[in-house]
Amino acid sequence: LLLFFAAVAASASPSRFATPVVLNPTMTSFSSAIKGGHIQANVETELFALYGEESGFLTEQWFTGELAQSDQTRIRIYVDNETAPSLDFNLFLAHGVGCSLSDDEPDLPWQTRRVAREASGSVYNTYRIPFGSSIRITATIPAAGAFWYIVRGLRNVPLTVGGFQLPPKTRLRLYKVESAVLQPLDFVTAAATSGSTAGWLYQVTLHANSTDFTYLEACFRADIDGQPTQFLSSGTEDFFLSAYYFNKGIFHSDHSGLT
Repeated sequence: LLLFFAAVAASASPSRFATPVVLNPTMTSFSSAIKGGHIQANVETELFALYGEESGFLTEQWFTGELAQSDQTRIRIYVDNETAPSLDFNLFLAHGVGCSLSDDEPDLPWQTRRVAREASGSVYNTYRIPFGSSIRITATIPAAGAFWYIVRGLRNVPLTVGGFQLPPKTRLRLYKVESAVLQPLDFVTAAATSGSTAGWLYQVTLHANSTDFTYLEACFRADIDGQPTQFLSSGTEDFFLSAYYFNKGIFHSDHSGLT
């Protein structure tokens, strides 16, 4: 279970509806590509690093070669000279590929607004990942091999998501629950935040396995700022705007996500 949460510092100015951005000379784009790079087994390898005094955000990442062939590829993203990455995730799960690549092949190509697989052995995303002055991206895989990688982004450009312009100190955070074994009627806390940090839930990814589809009767709930519990869905598949235990199989949608 992966949850991306956009955290906004309480001292930052409040978000507001985005207004048209006026171009100015300080706004710049950046891009980097690796063609036929080599990565050793189980060695954290740098894919990209950008340092300086200017804030910015990633707009796109694309992976292929050995990086996108293994279901054990691990991506770490270090923001503003972090020693521990605030984003640390399995590449497949972060791109909506919860099973083997072969299981996903019959549905290629597919894409949503934020993640896609448009060829065998490749994935890309358009996650906006903000940083204040620096960002560093690494990969670790279990077997050595060649890889190709592209990253793109913007600097000194206001970050907008869902029609809202976000404060400069906004950062993306990842919460994970891994290898949890649940019994009937068990509750699991998917993510919990505390303190003076405001924000909102940006994305939920679920990969589960059971001998019985009734586990999909689980209802998502949210407890926000001490208010009464809010029910976010009447079932698990309902949360993703499907029904009847995903009875029509694989789907990909900009609004509701994908299976």
